[in-house]
Amino acid sequence: MNHTDPNKPDFWAMKLAALLHDPPLKPWVLADHEEFAAKHLPPSISELSVDGTTLKELVRTHHDPRNIVARGLAFADWCPSAAERCLVDVAYPPEVVRFVHPPSGMELGEASKKKGIVLIREVPKVSWSP
Repeated sequence: MNHTDPNKPDFWAMKLAALLHDPPLKPWVLADHEEFAAKHLPPSISELSVDGTTLKELVRTHHDPRNIVARGLAFADWCPSAAERCLVDVAYPPEVVRFVHPPSGMELGEASKKKGIVLIREVPKVSWSP
């Protein structure tokens, strides 16, 4: 198994799998994004293989810890994902964090101070025009 040597076909097949394993529609098909991505791989790519595992199967099972080849793809996925995340300290003390209930616009805790009010009735009227 050699996924680090650019002169080996497995290297480029793994790169393709890493590139294509998350479909552009992932936010809309999150629960089944692996199946969706595998199903929509171009035929010329889906049958390429990495250590005997087709790209289609690799993309479909890339989160399966039992698949040793898929672990390479998962690692290739985790590294850039972590690098894209902001490294700024975003921890704030509880007294400066505001939690707002989206439908009502009320801050967390504010609703409980108003006895007997159902939050859905607190929704402010908003005018909207296309």
